Amino acid sequence: SRAPVFEAVEIDTPVLRLARTAEGAFDVDDVLQRLRSKPGAPRGEPPRFRLRDVSLIRGAVSFDDRVTRRRFSATEIELRLPQLSRLGGDEDETVESTLSLRLGGAPVALAVRSRPFSAERATEASLRVQALDLVPWWAYVEAGAANLPLRLSKGTLEVDLVAQGAWPEGQPMRWALRGRGALADFAVGMPGGAPLVAFRRLEVPIDELRLH
Repeated sequence: SRAPVFEAVEIDTPVLRLARTAEGAFDVDDVLQRLRSKPGAPRGEPPRFRLRDVSLIRGAVSFDDRVTRRRFSATEIELRLPQLSRLGGDEDETVESTLSLRLGGAPVALAVRSRPFSAERATEASLRVQALDLVPWWAYVEAGAANLPLRLSKGTLEVDLVAQGAWPEGQPMRWALRGRGALADFAVGMPGGAPLVAFRRLEVPIDELRLH
């Protein structure tokens, strides 16, 4: 049967605004509830289609956490997908996708090179984060570690990682990770202000970490 093929799809300047209004509650919960309450369409064969040159440019996301009284933003979001397809004949095709943005002003870049239609489904992904300020995120560390008696006064995160993996059908996923991570200009102390640990830079190299 025939299937639609789109030669190019571009989304320009999309903006998403979210807010957490209470523990476990968000301002979009009513919309999600209405969508979940609608009867689902009968299941059948997945639709066949092909999208080429999918791109999102100048995107932005803002998140207002009214519980912790913090706001977060992702700006300059750029997403490139050379192809999305549910048609056959793509087994030998290599797909290269990229995502870049600024998270609180810090550059973040993700690139993925894969053969998603091959038997091995081999993939290589690289992630780079430059000077991400950790102080706004510390409230979530405290929430995840009950009664953590520490306060982060400053600190930034740097990440430069490459992951290579494969996921053959019917077999467990295999990954190998290499690269480095670093904390810079880091200082943590007691709630009363007494300093506990401070350093200019701590870097952790990863020669190879295998995950099975």
